[in-house]
Amino acid sequence: MGAVRVFGASDVGEQFDIGVLANGAATAVVVDDALDSQARVVARAASELRRARLATEAARLTARPNVGQEIGDVVEVADAALGLDAARYRVAATRFRYTRERGPRAEMQLTLSIP
Repeated sequence: MGAVRVFGASDVGEQFDIGVLANGAATAVVVDDALDSQARVVARAASELRRARLATEAARLTARPNVGQEIGDVVEVADAALGLDAARYRVAATRFRYTRERGPRAEMQLTLSIP
């Protein structure tokens, strides 16, 4: 989602992510009569845009398991082949896999979103 327009009881607020909009992202419209001030309408628009950004999968990373890894953590990824130098992502989901095929092996897959 690249933009959010919120209609409150008497106010309208908008938030944009220009980079995402340039790639053809959609615009969401929210109607909430319980929002009775401009500040609340703008805060709701920012919240909806943030929620959409966190729900968008940016990358997946497979690594050795880390028992301290939690959803919501911010991680930095560095990979010269991909041109990443301490690129920051937020962990949106984790998945643990253990297999005994070809010897015991454990791995953790992280689904990453924009921080």
